[in-house]
Amino acid sequence: MQRARGSINRSAYAVLAVLVAVLATMLTTPTGQASTARTFPARHTSVPEGSGNEFVWPVSGWVAATRVYATGAHHQGSADIAAAHHTPVRPARSGRVEVTGWSQANGWYVRIDHGGLHGYTYRTRYAHLVTEPQVSPGDLVSDIYDGGTVLGYVGRTGTANMSGSHVHFGITRIDKSTGQARDVAVPG
Repeated sequence: MQRARGSINRSAYAVLAVLVAVLATMLTTPTGQASTARTFPARHTSVPEGSGNEFVWPVSGWVAATRVYATGAHHQGSADIAAAHHTPVRPARSGRVEVTGWSQANGWYVRIDHGGLHGYTYRTRYAHLVTEPQVSPGDLVSDIYDGGTVLGYVGRTGTANMSGSHVHFGITRIDKSTGQARDVAVPG
């Protein structure tokens, strides 16, 4: 019984963290950043491994969770970014849309292939969009041109329906020589 109670407490804490983050994003400053101390850096800050990778944050908001889902399961190198409902989500780097769709867990989602860099291929994923993505497989997307391509809008679809509006953002690095994939830790 002790173990079950601990799981429930972790789950309740994770849900509470996302809800608090959503409330924090409702109280925005003139710059559009949430008014709490744990806001995300400016959109054009490199993440997560330094300037050589040149990824940018897909949305301004508050990092609500980086280690544990509301169910107690662990994040795999990703972050939940709480932001106001319908906030535009843009790619973390230019690339080609690999897949879009709907799943029970992710709700509406997009995955982008960013091609090669330093012997690796990078992919990013964006989940819990409020409606069907604004892009389709094969589309080229930009993180710079005209403010960046809008992939979709922050929502709470899939398993996010029990928490506040956020985008689930993750980066995967694939070694070109071995094909081995690993999720890159997203800071938060």
